[in-house]
Amino acid sequence: MEGIVGANLEVRKFDAVHDDPPEAPYDLVAIRALLHHLPERRAVVSRMARWLKPGGWLFVQEPDFYPTWTVEPPSQKHFWQQFIQWADSHQIDYYVGRRIPAWVQAEGLRDISSEGHAILYNGGSGFAQWWDYGIPRGRR
Repeated sequence: MEGIVGANLEVRKFDAVHDDPPEAPYDLVAIRALLHHLPERRAVVSRMARWLKPGGWLFVQEPDFYPTWTVEPPSQKHFWQQFIQWADSHQIDYYVGRRIPAWVQAEGLRDISSEGHAILYNGGSGFAQWWDYGIPRGRR
C-alpha cells in the first residue's frame, strides 16, 4: 500500500470477509471494486458498518452495469450479455452498486447518498479501440 500517505491517515489491509480490522472502530472505512467479487458481499457491508465510530463515514465504490443493457451496436450488446452471464456463473455481481444504499440503510447508517456514472466511448477513441479488441472479427 505504498504511495498512500497522510499525517492523519493510517491504511490497514486485511481479509474483509473473515477478519475484523485491528483497533476498530474507525472514522472512515473505504472499499472500492471489491464487493462485486465476493459472494459474501452483503455480510461484508454489515461488518463494515460495525467498524465505524459513531458519526463515521463509509465509502463504497462498486459497479452497476445497467447501462450495458442499451449498448449499441448489437455486437457490443452481445459482448456485454455474454460477459455478464460469465460473471454471474462465477458469483461476480456487476449490478451490486444499486443494492448498496439499501444495505447500508438497513445497517442503521444515515445521510446516505449514491451516484451513478456511465462511461461513453466514442468510435475511434482509445477506449473504444481497447473494447473493440475483445470482439471476434466475425461478430462486428
